[in-house]
Amino acid sequence: MQLDRTGIAAVVALCVGMSSAGAQGVADFYRGKTVQLIIPSNMGGSVGLYGKLVTDHIGRHIPGNPTVILIQMPGAGGLQSVEFVSQVAPKDGTVIAEILSPSLLVPLLRNTRFDSAALQWLGSLTARPGVVAVWHTAAATTLDGARKVELAMGSTGVGSGNYWIPTLSNAVLGTKFKLVPGYRGGADINLAIERREIDGRSNYWTGWTTVKPDWIREGKLKFLFRTGPKAPDMPDLPSFAELTRGEERQMVQILDAPDDVGVGFFMASGVPADRAAALRKAFWEMMHDRRFLDEASRLEAPIEPVPADQVQRVVESIYATPPSVIERLKQVIIPRK
Repeated sequence: MQLDRTGIAAVVALCVGMSSAGAQGVADFYRGKTVQLIIPSNMGGSVGLYGKLVTDHIGRHIPGNPTVILIQMPGAGGLQSVEFVSQVAPKDGTVIAEILSPSLLVPLLRNTRFDSAALQWLGSLTARPGVVAVWHTAAATTLDGARKVELAMGSTGVGSGNYWIPTLSNAVLGTKFKLVPGYRGGADINLAIERREIDGRSNYWTGWTTVKPDWIREGKLKFLFRTGPKAPDMPDLPSFAELTRGEERQMVQILDAPDDVGVGFFMASGVPADRAAALRKAFWEMMHDRRFLDEASRLEAPIEPVPADQVQRVVESIYATPPSVIERLKQVIIPRK
């Protein structure tokens, strides 16, 4: 069938009208509503800081300009909030969440109530280099020293990245980190370091720059190695992966991948397609909004926008890991009963 110019114009007009009607429908849904933004931690650390930043700005970009409120849901190394969003929360677009990215690995390591297919990505504010650091007065302040002297490292729990990375380091680098789990969040671990109850922790680089920049300026932290992308101010800090080879490097790369997801935000699968698209668009626009960027700069919170499809590719790469590598990793980082 052929259409003349009048027919083509009519089809275009119809499509535009349908698009406008769809956008208006999304705006009508959100107008007067409250959107919950769930963070997998307490306030006081960089996860909370980034969550509050998005809470304060994304509402301007969602059609209908709903009220956005922040909900704290710490627990199980970030797993509690992911399971809540994917299994319990409404699937209507009124709940979005920040990921504690190491929790993406948990379905590979044990049974959980979610899998990666249960999440739809909004994008990420920035990838997050990880660093293993100790207090400047610790008994050892270098990687070589950590192979000779026991250092107590704080952790939120056995299912968290700040437990897995030092534990894997003990297995493949020969370090003598003593894990001290049970802290409720990064702020509590930092306080324990300052009080000299423990020696250090594995943390995101931005976890230091946004919350404890004075520790960096004053040289109170000594950095042993990094995970994920390069730390901007320490490009020569050795990476965990570079210190290993073969199957050991593959195990490290599994733990590296969540750093590329970084400060990711998501919603559950099942959110209607038009609302999911509107939320994804709002998140992208927010990350380029001058008011948002100015506040992030004031908070010393780096923003390097990562689109939703790129985050999805990183997640897919995690789940493409050979089963033999996953099995060996499980044997190393999961405590034996």
